Amino acid sequence: MKAQSQIIQFILFFAIGLTFLTIVGNVFRFQSDIIKSDILDAGSNVTSKYLSAIVIKSVDGCHSCDNISTRIQLNTIAGYNPDVRLNNGILLSIEPENKLYQVSAHNLFNSITYSTSKVLSVKPITLTYDKTKNNLVVQ
Repeated sequence: MKAQSQIIQFILFFAIGLTFLTIVGNVFRFQSDIIKSDILDAGSNVTSKYLSAIVIKSVDGCHSCDNISTRIQLNTIAGYNPDVRLNNGILLSIEPENKLYQVSAHNLFNSITYSTSKVLSVKPITLTYDKTKNNLVVQ
């Protein structure tokens, strides 16, 4: 009988240890997901406002130029490369997380025309503003 109780005791301690290890692992993974989400929100906010500032600078920059082209290299945000679109403002979309971030660029898009193509920010992005056609294009 003594040998059987040691086996049952071993199995119980193993099950308790495995349960404790699983709980601790899930707590750390949950905390990591929360931190990653916060970084994604803050980084997307900063990136969209940065793009908004560049658009405003391009539109209002050189008054004697016909075309203004600005090349931008965006950093990854929490390990993701955002897609950039122009649609009544600047839209950043992060596909794996299904998140959209929009900034209005101070209602600048009410007075200009823009292209709505989606550009992945893995490679440098080019913002081109044509003053003669009053058109902003993202390539």
